Amino acid sequence: MMVTMGAQTAFAEKMPDLRDEDGTLMVDVTYFDEDLEVPITGAELTLYKVADLTVSNGYALYRLTEPFSDSGVDLGSMTAARSIEAAGILYDIVTEKNLEGKMVVSEDGIVDFGEVSHGMYLIAQTGARDEARDYKRIDPYLVMAPQPLTDIDETGENDWEYDVLSIPKMVEGDYEPPDEEDDDEPEKKKEKEKVTETEKGKRAESTKTGDETRLYVWVSLIPIALSAMILIGMLRRRSRR
Repeated sequence: MMVTMGAQTAFAEKMPDLRDEDGTLMVDVTYFDEDLEVPITGAELTLYKVADLTVSNGYALYRLTEPFSDSGVDLGSMTAARSIEAAGILYDIVTEKNLEGKMVVSEDGIVDFGEVSHGMYLIAQTGARDEARDYKRIDPYLVMAPQPLTDIDETGENDWEYDVLSIPKMVEGDYEPPDEEDDDEPEKKKEKEKVTETEKGKRAESTKTGDETRLYVWVSLIPIALSAMILIGMLRRRSRR
């Protein structure tokens, strides 16, 4: 028997096989206010791969990667609130395990992570410089790469969008870095770790442990995509600048 490394999530929609080459992932760090667009320089974003993506018999499957396999996160039951909660849980693991990711600083409003392998990714803001210090920190969120496209041109055909552009909402205000542990208060740190372990146990009990979890409601993927909408038009517009 094989030991699964985290639950798998399958789309109800039939999807074509993935192409062999990697896709790309960019983040548009721009402040929008009616007709005003302000590209922001200095936002330090870090990318962490949290799940691998494969296609089997037409079904797309996400499997949590080893650092996150014991997180208790179920990618097959995403609502808007759960998507945000899942990102927070995964980011807690990043900080607890001191995991390294790919860090890129925005220039003229663009963070270009370049080529990325197929999977689910966690994006977190880990710093701010220059203009980015005048905006609130982006909360950690999840993004799929590639992202599924359904009913293309109303033909009923599904496909994958490999060039993903994520557009988080930027809010004016002072940047505040993530909370850091206070080494001068070891008792509080121990208590926090104890609570964290208890919560992990509860999540593990409530998580589906089967080899494969089917996602029968396609619309439940929308909350994940809300923070990572693919705007091909904006990519083309920016490429012409």
